[in-house]
Amino acid sequence: MNRTYSAPREHAPLLETYETVIAGLVLASGSLAWYVARERYHLTGMQVAELVCYLLIGLTAVYSAVFLLLTTGTRREEQWPHPPKVIPPRRDERVRREAWRHESVVLGYDVHGKPWLWPDRVRVMQGIVLGMTGSGKTTLLRNIITQDLFRVVGPPEDPHRIPMIILDGKADLEFFESLLPHIHRAGRLHQLRILNPSRPDLSVRYNPLHSTDENYMPVVNMVFGSFNLHDEFFAKHQLNYLADIVRVLAYTGVKFNFYDVVVMAIDEQVLREQVTKASRRLERDREISTQRKLNFEMSVRNLYQSFRDRERLPKIQGLLNECMTFLDDELSVITGPYEDLLSLDEVIEQELILFVMLNVNKNTEPVRALGKILLQNLQLVVGKRYESKEERQRKNRPLLSVVLDEFAPFGYRNFPQILQTARGTNTAFL
Repeated sequence: MNRTYSAPREHAPLLETYETVIAGLVLASGSLAWYVARERYHLTGMQVAELVCYLLIGLTAVYSAVFLLLTTGTRREEQWPHPPKVIPPRRDERVRREAWRHESVVLGYDVHGKPWLWPDRVRVMQGIVLGMTGSGKTTLLRNIITQDLFRVVGPPEDPHRIPMIILDGKADLEFFESLLPHIHRAGRLHQLRILNPSRPDLSVRYNPLHSTDENYMPVVNMVFGSFNLHDEFFAKHQLNYLADIVRVLAYTGVKFNFYDVVVMAIDEQVLREQVTKASRRLERDREISTQRKLNFEMSVRNLYQSFRDRERLPKIQGLLNECMTFLDDELSVITGPYEDLLSLDEVIEQELILFVMLNVNKNTEPVRALGKILLQNLQLVVGKRYESKEERQRKNRPLLSVVLDEFAPFGYRNFPQILQTARGTNTAFL
């Protein structure tokens, strides 16, 4: 290779150093302008200097304005923490209504003021809000709840409101009171139902053992699943014992609660009276299958035999203790009545708003038991609707919004299973 081509250049060509070219052009232009101003327009040196200053100020202003305008987005993204973005109320209302027409809610706005939408088709895949205390989780939930209150889904000839179940594990009255004006403005105050063990005078009546059909076994499993029974051997025995008692009470044709279950488990005379009522009803009702009658006879035999067992009470003591939890003075006002009951199925079908406030710091065990049984009941309702072909293929089915805030004390081992089927029933958990 020729050394001439491989050797580095000691001096770059003039055209490659554009700084020199630019400087030369500026000097030449300045000299020409100075000459024209002095010789042709007969301006003094002070006048020329003044014009140059005005020109520099104008160019600087134009350059700064263009630079700030072109780099606004980049500078806003790089700034941390991001300054609050103020959205005019009229624009926010317009954006929200446009989002509702597309079956979405507005979670918020980015640093550029662009709305961030959350479509229902994504929402039913469930969502979790993470953050430290005071980071704004409850504020986000309030925003979503407020929008669900106003939304109307479906075509104009068949409109629906969104049924809502809100479980507040903090029993924050300020949070509830902040939602009341929005509920009233949305015209849904008559659809509001409150469940608060601390305020039984305002709460609806909820009997976990109430069933609208003769399929009582899912209710038994739902109730037993909320109990804190850890001994596997006795747990299975107590589940069968509870199922036998509920089977007898169900065939009597009357409504019953935890008090009736406890009395039947303790008093043999009451048990025999209820067995007699149930047997007479089975004899008159020809629609009950033979297999169901055989199951009833087997349950009666097991219950009678249990009273001859000396260790009967130790074996079912855990079951009795859990049932006695619902006989608490305040909680029994809610879970004890037989009439004017509210079920989660009614919340969905009547498009109601159920607001549950559970203060686990006060009266811990009864409140925790009620929270667990509500989640178990919600899982049962979702499971029934998931296996129903009619429900899954139903058109214009409104979204069921479930908001769980600070619900960790009420969780149980099998709770994540509800998320597997919630999407098929158009249920959104948050």
